[in-house]
Amino acid sequence: MTTKTVLFTFSLLIICVLIFYYYCRIENGDKISTERSRIINLSKDVTLVNQNLNKGFSFSDSVLIDKQIIILGEQQHGDGVTQQIYAQLVMHLYNKGFKSLYLEAPLYRTLRFYQSLEHGAGLDFANAVYPFWSRAKETHDLRDFITSKATTNDPMYLGGLDFQIPTIFSQDKIREDLMLYLKGLNGYNSSDYKHFWFSLKNRFGPVLFFNSRTKEMESNRQKCLKELKGMSKLVLSQNNITLKDSIYHRYIENIYHFYYAKMYLKSLAYNNYRDSILFENFRWQMAFQKDRKAIVWIANEHASKENQTRKTFGGFVKDFYKKRAYTILTTSIEGYTRNVASGNIQRVNPVTKNNLEFALKNKIDSIAFVIPPKNRVAEQMTMRFYGYHNLANNWFDKLDAFFLINKMKPNNY
Repeated sequence: MTTKTVLFTFSLLIICVLIFYYYCRIENGDKISTERSRIINLSKDVTLVNQNLNKGFSFSDSVLIDKQIIILGEQQHGDGVTQQIYAQLVMHLYNKGFKSLYLEAPLYRTLRFYQSLEHGAGLDFANAVYPFWSRAKETHDLRDFITSKATTNDPMYLGGLDFQIPTIFSQDKIREDLMLYLKGLNGYNSSDYKHFWFSLKNRFGPVLFFNSRTKEMESNRQKCLKELKGMSKLVLSQNNITLKDSIYHRYIENIYHFYYAKMYLKSLAYNNYRDSILFENFRWQMAFQKDRKAIVWIANEHASKENQTRKTFGGFVKDFYKKRAYTILTTSIEGYTRNVASGNIQRVNPVTKNNLEFALKNKIDSIAFVIPPKNRVAEQMTMRFYGYHNLANNWFDKLDAFFLINKMKPNNY
């Protein structure tokens, strides 16, 4: 092959690459332009109410009046604006007949805490609920409201949904509590549960003991899970099962689910499993509340009505309660929130021009309540309901409405 032929071939190859590059840019530009056009058109069709917190939430009454379950999802646990909105909305909804509030908090700890409130004990909410909620200045009035109602004839029930048992709650206290209860049961023998007791004594086995890479690991896992199932059966084997027995049975079942998930499940599988237990815990408590109207305050990721690649808590609620349930999420244009793990202040990624939030930002003051048009729910839109990230997905069949926040602000605690 001559030098001329090589140069010609190389030049032709470069030209082809450049043509392909510009073609892709033009095609991509057309796609972006089309998406922007659709988003702009959609922004004209939504029902948008600029919200002034001082004026209350009467605008939402006609939308929510026939609902039994209202799910309030938050984009960030550490956002003070969302907490301020939801705290006031919960108190408003109480006056409309919604007398139960369920948080993304540990089931057993929250239940026992609320029982103490009913008996007039002035306890700290941090005994049951995560600090980003129990310590936040923005939820202070709501906490006082729940406390003041707890001893009346018209209380607001406070419940938790989560099977997770965070390390902020003492493992020693959990062990002491369970042993005190189990010792009163016929057939209890402490040696039947030695693997489980060992896990509590050593700060939760799923992380430190049952996931240690040893030849005994799988055997230890199976023995611990078997012990928990045996403990659960022991409770049900008693004559005349009381409410106390039912509560402890549900608690032990939650510990089993928590251990199993920590031992064997990762990422999406873990989240799917967790959401199924969140719903189980919700239904278990609602069975005691009969047809009571309830509010659930939880992360967007659990609240959204997903039922395809994963089935979320909101997906379970949608399937069970049908039109009696209403899902409200939050999203934002910009701002800062508090990282609930480290306490550090983090910036929320600003929206891009292809976000619906961007198209709406000049139409709101600080907060807006947005209802998407029902005839457009099948469209793909780029939204940012999960954490800090933009997410292109079919969002409008996964919510009924959302609060759009202009600037998120870190909560104070």
